[in-house]
Amino acid sequence: MRKIWIIAIVIIILLLAFGFFYVQHINSKELVLKQALVTPQANTGNYEPVAITKENLPDFFKVQGFVLDLPSDGVILVRLYSFETGERVYEESYVIRKGSVEKGSVENADITVILSSKYVPELGDFCGAVKKAKQNGDIGFETSIGKVALAWKYKSMTKYKDCFGL
Repeated sequence: MRKIWIIAIVIIILLLAFGFFYVQHINSKELVLKQALVTPQANTGNYEPVAITKENLPDFFKVQGFVLDLPSDGVILVRLYSFETGERVYEESYVIRKGSVEKGSVENADITVILSSKYVPELGDFCGAVKKAKQNGDIGFETSIGKVALAWKYKSMTKYKDCFGL
């Protein structure tokens, strides 16, 4: 019975760690997301997709369900890196709190997501990009709080687990 509890806790923790990226329902946020990701063409009334870049990444994250659903005291740090020089070089970092995304860093984030910057342009298909990064070993997670505390604090985030095929 004790093994079952341990396995269940580990599964919950993994689901929470990976799941906060999944965007299951945008609902009313969908219009805001479309406005953030498209620009009108001059005099045509048509819209073209805007590529996601490091500059507009905070605006993109702000309308994602997982940011709006974070616990009020939750803090996630997303660190981008490149491997262009043959070793990991950290680039931009983004601090994510409930409804807020700011470029910068913070000490002792609950979860630190380490993602290769080569996936930034692909984040329009958020789950696809995260799954691809996971499959290629280009994404990592670190936590500064215990697994049980993390699972309890981020329990509302389990609805995002499908993004990772869990």
